[in-house]
Amino acid sequence: MAGTTNDMTGIQKLGILVIVISSGFTAMEMGGFGFGLQLDLPVSLAISAAGGGLGGAMLARRSRLLGFVCGLLAGPCGLLGVYYYVRGRQEVWNVELVAVQGAASLPAVGLYHLVCQLLPSPDENPPIPDEGQG
Repeated sequence: MAGTTNDMTGIQKLGILVIVISSGFTAMEMGGFGFGLQLDLPVSLAISAAGGGLGGAMLARRSRLLGFVCGLLAGPCGLLGVYYYVRGRQEVWNVELVAVQGAASLPAVGLYHLVCQLLPSPDENPPIPDEGQG
């Protein structure tokens, strides 16, 4: 529904694109569906972690640092999920890739929402110390 607080901003949409490119395309390249680049696992994990951290920070609504940390987890999880899914396959559909990368990233999304529940709400005013007591 347009106009609600659940709408994604342009930065958040760009964050999803960063994660998809750094994790999904890298996994496809490792699985033999790319441009023929010879990416090994450590390089791919580094690319997906960097992209995941950046994308997670861009996606975060409450804490950019928490989004970055959870993105560091989501990127490599998405990479490994997609890579193991496409390995040995001759054909793969886009919807399969979206589902696999999304499912593989769920632990990081869950961690983000769990920690956000534990953090104080940004709307809450911190208590002001009484200056009369010393």
